[in-house]
Amino acid sequence: MQHIRSYRAAACIALGWGLLAVWADLYGHMPALAIPYSELSSFGNMRIFWLTGLLAMSCIMVAFPQRVKQHAGALQFAAPFIASFSTLAFAASFQQSVLPPQALALTGIVASGACYTWFACSFCLVIARTTSLRAAIATVAGSLIIKIFVFHALSLLASDSAATVVAIALPFVVAALLKAAESLGRKNAEQPNAALADSAEAHAANVTAQKGPWAGIISPTSEGDWPFPQVAIAAVALATMRAITPLGFFGDPLNLFTNIPVSLLGALGVCVITGALSAILFANKRLGEKSADFLPGFLVLIFAFFASAGISPSNAVTAAILEMFITAAEAFGHVLFWSILVVFIRRGGVATYRFLGCATGIYNAISLIWITFFFDLGIANNAVILCVVFAILTLVVWLADRRGVQQPQQAAADAGSELVDRREELANRYALSPREREVFMMLAQGRSRAHISNALVLSEGTVKTHISHIYAKLGVSNKQEMLDLLLANEENGEDRAAQPKDGDR
Repeated sequence: MQHIRSYRAAACIALGWGLLAVWADLYGHMPALAIPYSELSSFGNMRIFWLTGLLAMSCIMVAFPQRVKQHAGALQFAAPFIASFSTLAFAASFQQSVLPPQALALTGIVASGACYTWFACSFCLVIARTTSLRAAIATVAGSLIIKIFVFHALSLLASDSAATVVAIALPFVVAALLKAAESLGRKNAEQPNAALADSAEAHAANVTAQKGPWAGIISPTSEGDWPFPQVAIAAVALATMRAITPLGFFGDPLNLFTNIPVSLLGALGVCVITGALSAILFANKRLGEKSADFLPGFLVLIFAFFASAGISPSNAVTAAILEMFITAAEAFGHVLFWSILVVFIRRGGVATYRFLGCATGIYNAISLIWITFFFDLGIANNAVILCVVFAILTLVVWLADRRGVQQPQQAAADAGSELVDRREELANRYALSPREREVFMMLAQGRSRAHISNALVLSEGTVKTHISHIYAKLGVSNKQEMLDLLLANEENGEDRAAQPKDGDR
C-alpha cells in the first residue's frame, strides 16, 4: 500500500508541475493575450516583468525563510487565487475601464511570476521529502514530458477562448495536485525515505542554529560538499540555454514543426531525448554523493551550446533534428537544476527555503540579465553564449579537479557507503519503528549519540534507549556488531536473521 501511495504521490507531482509549466507557457504564447502584449510594448519586453515576479518571490524566500515556512499553508491556499486572478486581470486588462489597464496588466504578470516560483519550489520540497532520489529525477523529467505534450495539444487544438479559460483554471488544478501529493507523502511518513528527510531537516535546523542562517549555502554541507558552485553552474547554464531555445522566454515552441502531425512528432522526439538523457546520466543510485556526479549532465549542456552556436544545418531535416535536440537539452537542463536542489535538500545541512530562494534567485537574475541586455543582439548572441559557455566550462573543470581532491576522503567513506546500501533492508527486516529508523540511519553513518541527539532534538537518554531497542531487535550487543551485520554479504545476513535473538533464548 505504501508503494502504491508513493507512485500516486509521484504522479500527482509530475502532473501538477507539468501543468504549472503549461500555465506559464500559455501566459506567453496564447494568441488571446496579443492585445495586452501589443498595448504594453512601450514598456519593453513583457518577459522582464514576468521574471521580476519570479525574482521577487526568490528574494522573499532568501530574506525571510522562517516567515515563509511559518506561513506556507496560507501561501499555498492564496497562491492559486492570486495566480488565477492575475491571469484574468492580464487577459482582460485592456477590455475594461474600471482600473488603469496598463497598471492592471503589469501587476498581473508580476504577481503571476511570483506565484510560479512559489509553486515550483513547493513541488521541489515535496519530492525531496517524500521520494527517493531516482524517483525524484524521474518525476521532474516526467513533468517536463507532460508539459510538452499538453501544451502542444492546447496550442494546436484549443480555441483562443478555451485556452484562456484553461489558463485561468490551471492554478487551482496545480494547487489541488500539490495538496494531494503532500497528503500522500504524509501517509508515507513511516517509510525510510521520509524518516531520512525529516532527520535531514532537523539536522539543517540544528546546523543553522549553530553556524548561522547561511550555513550550508556559502559553506560546506554536512557531507563536506559546497552547494553554491553546482547550483550556480546549473542556474547559469539553464538561463543561457533558455535564451537560445524555442521553449525559453515565451518563444514559439518547435518553430520548424508547422502542422499538427509533424508538431506532435517533434514533441515526441523532444520527450524521448529528454527521458533518455535523464535515464542514462542519472541512473547511478549513489548520484549526488560526490561533486563530480553531475558533470556528465553539464557536459551535455555545453555540447548543446556549441551545437547551437556552431552548427549551420544544411537542410530542413537537419535543422529539425537540431531544434529537437536543443529543445530537449533545455528540458534536460531543468531536470539537472532541480535534481541538484533535491540532492542537497535531502542531504541536509542547508536552510531549505533560503537555499531554494538562492538557487531560483540566481537562475531568475541571470535570465533577467539575458532578456534585458542580450535578447535582441541577433548573431552577436553567439559570442555572448560562447563566453558564458567558457565560464561554465571553467567551473566544471574546477568541480572535476575537486573530485581528485576528494578521492582520498571518498576512499575512507566507501565502507560507510556500503552500510548505507543495506540500512533500509535491515530496518524493514527487523521491523524498526519510525523513530528507531531515524536513529538507526544516523547510527549506521557513524554518528555519535550526542550528534543524533542534536540532529533529532532528543535527549541523550532517549537516544540511548532507542539504540538499546535497535540492538535488541537486530540481535547484537554493541555498535561494532551492528556494523558487522550491515557489512555482511547477503547470505551471511540471511543466516544471521535466522539465528534466535537473545530475548528468544
